[in-house]
Amino acid sequence: RFDFAIQTFTRMLGLVEKGKLQADIYLRLAETYRRKGDANSAIQAVEKARKILPEDTVVLSTLALLLDQGGRRPEAKQVYEATLKLDPNNPVVLNNLAFLQAESGGDLDDALTKAERAKRLLPSLFEISDTLGWIYLKKGLADNAIDAFKDLVAKQPNISTYRYHLGMAYSMKGDKSKALDQLREAMKYNPPKEEKDKIQQLVARLH
Repeated sequence: RFDFAIQTFTRMLGLVEKGKLQADIYLRLAETYRRKGDANSAIQAVEKARKILPEDTVVLSTLALLLDQGGRRPEAKQVYEATLKLDPNNPVVLNNLAFLQAESGGDLDDALTKAERAKRLLPSLFEISDTLGWIYLKKGLADNAIDAFKDLVAKQPNISTYRYHLGMAYSMKGDKSKALDQLREAMKYNPPKEEKDKIQQLVARLH
């Protein structure tokens, strides 16, 4: 009942003094908008929280992620960097910024450094291993990428993304058979539409 939640949070904003509690309500409001699918309103809500708590790392990292997901990468990069100035050892922000840099034509060596640091800080987070593998792919290091994605597939065999990425790594290596095996497996695990389209395109190219 997203609309009712939004009405309730909005009403609460008028009942509390400006400060941390109001910023927290804006964050909850943003999450409600995000779940509803209204990315712009979610970003606007977090921007209001940021005006109240300009150096709060939770507010900043939330804003950066929403901007990133909304395709506003230059703005997201600035906010990720602002977050890291306040919290340089935040592994999730390091990982997200590393992936953004790799995806947007940034410095791959710097992206790799950030991802490796994130991995040391939080070795159990699969998304960080995926980012590392993705950066290896971008750098043309097929063997390193294969090792990273094979480990992920062994630990999370039902995640289509990891199998797709492993298939890409095998394709880069020139091992068409193994690439096609992983891509077919990826299709069994209900990949999202955008990923499904990319898998089908890669399969067509390999054939």
